[in-house]
Amino acid sequence: MRDDHVAFLVEAGAILGGSSASSEKAEEILYGLRKVVPYDAACLSTFHDFDVDHNSLVNVGYPDRVLDHLDSWLVHNDPAYLHMRKVDRRPLRWRDTSFPYRETFSAQEVFLPAGFNEGITVRLYNRLGVYTGNLHASMEDVHHPADEDVPLFVAMQTMLGGLVDRTRSFPPPVWEVDDAVNCVCFYPGPVIEGVPGRPTGPHLAEGTPLIAMLLARYAEQRLPQQFWWHSGGGVLHAITTTRWENRVLVLEEVAEPPFGLSVRELEVLTLLVEGRTNVQIATRLLISPKTVAKHVERVLHKMDVRSRTEAAVRAQRAGLVLLGA
Repeated sequence: MRDDHVAFLVEAGAILGGSSASSEKAEEILYGLRKVVPYDAACLSTFHDFDVDHNSLVNVGYPDRVLDHLDSWLVHNDPAYLHMRKVDRRPLRWRDTSFPYRETFSAQEVFLPAGFNEGITVRLYNRLGVYTGNLHASMEDVHHPADEDVPLFVAMQTMLGGLVDRTRSFPPPVWEVDDAVNCVCFYPGPVIEGVPGRPTGPHLAEGTPLIAMLLARYAEQRLPQQFWWHSGGGVLHAITTTRWENRVLVLEEVAEPPFGLSVRELEVLTLLVEGRTNVQIATRLLISPKTVAKHVERVLHKMDVRSRTEAAVRAQRAGLVLLGA
């Protein structure tokens, strides 16, 4: 790597370690990059939504139409970008592709009409290898970026990946659970977002019964930190909610409740927490008071408690309530 490339990386590292806002750091780094790799336009984009579009953190020289293309159509449809996404993570210039890139939609309809004749795209990753955004640079001169510039862009994949990483703002629970745990976050609007690098699963998609219930309870200020949800067929899901800033992080996984409680026993326990009598529970569950009494007896035995009140207190503290049943 050339000496000026090394000097730029050292300078970029110092900028990243500073206290400036991310957008200010990004702008300073892009202008520093221009001194060692001549470009006519460049931008840093952050991964905005779960497998959807991106937002440009900073833009140097791209017209709005080109910037919109880079942050939307290109990440879903451009053949060179899809190659980096699915086959080889390394940065790609137009001339590095195994096909005539100049004949693609992106080149013919967007880049060439804007005066760009060459370019490079770098997919960015954080230290965990999670995709976080893109660095795009476009040139009028077909000789740039040169072959000797490519290692510099490779070095920036992780260095800049942390700068555009929106997952840094997520609270610790999202990274401390098993990969099988589904995650989503929402905030007023309502806006539903997945967590980059984490699965959402079938029950946390927008419009599902679980999401509808979460949003309703959040609006009513009745959203507990822990509870259970029954998706049908005896399948129970452990739900955890964590609030930070103006958002709510939701973790969901299929699990068995503690104490070996069944779905029906969890329903009865939930109504005990609400202070219902056996008759009220029977009316709610459409069963007889005698059957309720047997369920209560089994709940007390399994939880190793002596009274309904003790069971209710323990259940409330442990998040042993069934919502949406």
